[in-house]
Amino acid sequence: MSIHAIVNGVSPFVSILPTGGGKMTLIMVPATLDAMLDDRLVNVVVVPLVAVANKMQRTLKKVGIYVTQWDQRSKSTSTVVIVSAETATSTGFANYVAGLYLVGTLARVFFDEAHLVITDVGYREKLDCFLFFAL
Repeated sequence: MSIHAIVNGVSPFVSILPTGGGKMTLIMVPATLDAMLDDRLVNVVVVPLVAVANKMQRTLKKVGIYVTQWDQRSKSTSTVVIVSAETATSTGFANYVAGLYLVGTLARVFFDEAHLVITDVGYREKLDCFLFFAL
């Protein structure tokens, strides 16, 4: 059901899955379809930690998905762009995502471990910015 909703553009869409429940599949399948249909489309994945970003990038590369991690110098238009939560709150990243949206190449935005926006805000103050995230 989740894959169908994502591929069909249901937005906003929330899927809560346990560890090992297939969250990576929810990223991989739409990204693969996007790459086949229009290689300009970009899927943004916001992750809580740089270590998670590194692991996700390795996993996606292994299955042949063009993936990069975003940083201030990045002008990446890969199929999947991964960004850590702290970096995702920067003005530079907001401008990057807005630019993708304005030219019609932003396919979707995934938030991995989205509950951390609420549970970790006490010691990771930048996460508070996500409460106001909108396009």
